[in-house]
Amino acid sequence: MAERISIRELASLAGVSRTTVSLALRNSHLISAKVRDRVQTLAAQYNYRSHPMIAALMQQIRVKRKLQDEEIVAFITSDPAPDGWQKWSWVVEMKQGASEEANRLGFRLEHFWAGDGAADIRTLANVLYHRGIRGLLFAPMPWPHNAFTMPWERFVAIACTTSTGIPELPVVRSNHNHGIRLLLSRLSALGARSIGVAITDEDDMRVDRGLSSGIHSFLLDNPKTKVHLLRLESYSQFKQFAQWFSKKTPDVIILARREILDFLRKLGKSPGKDIPCAGLTVDSEEMGTMAGLFQNSAYLGKKAVQYISKGIYDQSFGLPESPESIMIDAKFVEGPSLGRLLPAPVPRKRKTTGQRRKPA
Repeated sequence: MAERISIRELASLAGVSRTTVSLALRNSHLISAKVRDRVQTLAAQYNYRSHPMIAALMQQIRVKRKLQDEEIVAFITSDPAPDGWQKWSWVVEMKQGASEEANRLGFRLEHFWAGDGAADIRTLANVLYHRGIRGLLFAPMPWPHNAFTMPWERFVAIACTTSTGIPELPVVRSNHNHGIRLLLSRLSALGARSIGVAITDEDDMRVDRGLSSGIHSFLLDNPKTKVHLLRLESYSQFKQFAQWFSKKTPDVIILARREILDFLRKLGKSPGKDIPCAGLTVDSEEMGTMAGLFQNSAYLGKKAVQYISKGIYDQSFGLPESPESIMIDAKFVEGPSLGRLLPAPVPRKRKTTGQRRKPA
């Protein structure tokens, strides 16, 4: 094997500085694709390899610098009002997880509002750029919204949602296809044979049709189980829900939003007691009361910050050449909302005190 050359020699061969070589080998968008490709081709041709100990040292130096500078990562929301995201506990937990991880890595998370449906995103992008903020974390967005763009080459960006509508934007998200299949499988194993799923079309679209595709996959593998999917236009359509519930008479209801619980109460059905219920998203505050899928949005926020941190250290700005997606699987959690589907508790045996026989 040919002797390994140094970064100084590689820079001389490419006719660029050592800094440019370092950026090229990290796929940084701060230099042109032409220069990047030339440096990488020469690195492969002349067997250039970075020294692992030196690379680790440089990474530590960069970490120390960030700890001193406390670089900001922007947590971007686009609800109708600046504080609209705070009414969704799922997003609140996501921000908390992202904030804790940012602090651990020497960053600081700060909230920014991009206007309703990201209407002011270009103005916000200029503000962030001039403040020296390079990391962007997009929170779940209202759907539908107008398409938007911004100077991505200035930032390391990732979304905790597919609702941005930007296919090239990296995303860390729950694996909704796997999640709904897991939930249907667990309910079926508990004895449910007629399962109702009540969602809006928006719920499904926001997760890239992961719910409907997961239901379809489950039915292919479990043809004996009936799954009745109700697509509401909005959560104000009580009449449509009532007609569907009366006609399908499901054993259990899977719901995305708690408005469905109110619908059941209007029908005189007590959730959990008269009709078992399971949620597609069980928040931390609902653990122990609501059964369903725990998506762990705090962990999604944590993974998003890790992606941004690495991108900033590697100088990998701009959208990647190929879309990147980090999928996180949900966990099934039991709860009293399943009512009669839950196995009956095994009665505890009472301890009996034996009488000692008298000696003969």
